[in-house]
Amino acid sequence: EAVNDCQDSKMSVLQQLFVIVSPKLCYAVKQHVSHLTSISSNGNSSAVNNLDDMDVITSECNDIPDTFTHIPIKSYPLVITFEKFLMMLDGSLGNSFFERFLKASEGSHDNLISSRSVALQTFIRLREVTFDRFCSVYWPHFNSKLTKKLNCSRVFTEIISHIKGGMQAGECSNGRLSCEGYCLLAKSRSSTLTKEKREIIYTLFQAYEKVKTERDEFDLGDLVNDIHHRLNNGTYGGDQMDFV
Repeated sequence: EAVNDCQDSKMSVLQQLFVIVSPKLCYAVKQHVSHLTSISSNGNSSAVNNLDDMDVITSECNDIPDTFTHIPIKSYPLVITFEKFLMMLDGSLGNSFFERFLKASEGSHDNLISSRSVALQTFIRLREVTFDRFCSVYWPHFNSKLTKKLNCSRVFTEIISHIKGGMQAGECSNGRLSCEGYCLLAKSRSSTLTKEKREIIYTLFQAYEKVKTERDEFDLGDLVNDIHHRLNNGTYGGDQMDFV
């Protein structure tokens, strides 16, 4: 009966989800929503914390589980960052993308990490290839004959947004365009890259993937493609949202 009561209560709550890229903006929106909710329920307004306090912003995310399964009613409307959204989707599909990495590093982190959420945040901070990491760690080691005519920012964008993240890439079984498929984009009216430059970028992409694998690192495209694959081949076990 307790389970049924919980389910009935949840059905009476509008399960809204707000996904925001910036952690600071996310926190500000969450504070505003909390303020409005407080006023509507009891006429009181809650205090707003300092938006420059990253510890407070981080702790807000830690209060939310890394899954969409059985989210407490009090958490709605749910306001989270895009990173947290992906982590929660990952935790709602089984066979987490991160398990392969976390198991490999369990031995050295057992005494330092007390929860999966903290473990994931630590791992992501240390192993995710962001734009800054790509430019500072990867770019200098690529063949200079290939990189001298290209911009680091443009190459990273092409890799994440087109080779691994475009609509056409999503239709490929491995979640990425082939060299031939990527070069065909040069025929598009909106393309500013020639076929020759695309061939160079794809060669750099292959070098990047090789080094990334050797370093046991990942990028946003790897995580998103893995989630897409599991959504297409498995069952989503999380709560259903009324509004996103």
